[in-house]
Amino acid sequence: MKTSLAIIIFIFSASIIISQQKIHYYIVNENSYGNQELNAVVNSKVFTLISNKDNKCIRIEKIGDFNKDEFEDVLIEIINGCGGNCCGNSYQIFTYNGHIFKETEIVGYDWNGIEIFESTEGFNFIIQNNYEGVGNIEMCNDIIETYRLKDYDLELINVVKKQKLNAITEINASDFVGNENEVLFLSYDLDGDGKADLLTCSYWERWGRILNWKINFGNGKFFEGESSPKRIGILNTKTNNVNDLVLECDEILRWNGWKYE
Repeated sequence: MKTSLAIIIFIFSASIIISQQKIHYYIVNENSYGNQELNAVVNSKVFTLISNKDNKCIRIEKIGDFNKDEFEDVLIEIINGCGGNCCGNSYQIFTYNGHIFKETEIVGYDWNGIEIFESTEGFNFIIQNNYEGVGNIEMCNDIIETYRLKDYDLELINVVKKQKLNAITEINASDFVGNENEVLFLSYDLDGDGKADLLTCSYWERWGRILNWKINFGNGKFFEGESSPKRIGILNTKTNNVNDLVLECDEILRWNGWKYE
C-alpha cells in the first residue's frame, strides 16, 4: 500500500514538474531581416522552430499559454515584405505539448496588426485581411477573421465580410489588365438630361487601383474624385435626380447639388 502511494505521489510530482517547465522563445538576428531563426529552449535544449533556411522575416508578437495546457506558446508575425510595404503580414503559433513543438497553419494578410483579446474563456486573435499590394486588383474579398487556439490548431470562429453592392455599370481596376497605361472611359447619362456624361480614369499599378478619375457632365459640369478605389460603379438609386455612385464594395457617393460626397 505504501509502495503504491509512493508511486502515485511520484507520478503526480513528476507531472507538476513537467507542466511547470519554462520555455524561452527568442529570435536569432532579431534586429535584422537577414538569416533570422526562431528558437525555443526547454531544459537547456535548443529547438529550432523556424530555420534561417526558411528565409522568413519574423518577430515575436506575444508569448502566453493560449490553449491553457500550462505550457507557454508563441505567436509569430511573419513580415512578408521584410520591411517593405508591398504586402500584408501573416501569423502563426508554435505550441509545446510536453514532448515536441507543433506549429499551426499560417493565416492572415494583415496591414494593421493583429488584435488579441483575453477573457476567462481564452484568447481570441482578430485579423483584418486586406488584399492590397503591387498589382493586386482583388476586390470585396477583405474579411475580418477571429481565431482561437483549440488544442494545437487554430480554429476559425467568426468571419465578417463586406457585401458588394450591385451596379448598373462600372469600371474596375481589373479592366486595366493589359491596358495599364491607357485611360478608360465610361459613358452614362447620370443626371437624366439626355446628354451623355463621361467618366474617365487611369490606373495606379503600384497598388492595383483606379487613379485620377473624373466626370465630365454633358451640360458642362465637372467633378473630380479624390480617392483611388478599385471600382467605380453607377447605382440605380438617385439623389437630387443624379445617380449615386458606389466605390469599392459598398461606399456610396451622393450628389448634393454641385458635387458627389
